[in-house]
Amino acid sequence: MVYLNVTPDFNLDMEPFDIQTNDFYENWNERHRQFLGNDAALKKMHEDLGLSVVDGALCVTYEEEE
Repeated sequence: MVYLNVTPDFNLDMEPFDIQTNDFYENWNERHRQFLGNDAALKKMHEDLGLSVVDGALCVTYEEEE
């Protein structure tokens, strides 16, 4: 598996691909990093709120009291 260095920043700004897109592969890699960064940011937001996903459903994570 390849380790991609991504920053967990949520960013919705993305230019669409069209027939005028130059350097398709480099542009694809940059957009793929952005998708991965968005996923990492959303995962961190869910964890910070105490939420998790179990079998496709959003659940509240409870901690045991001592």
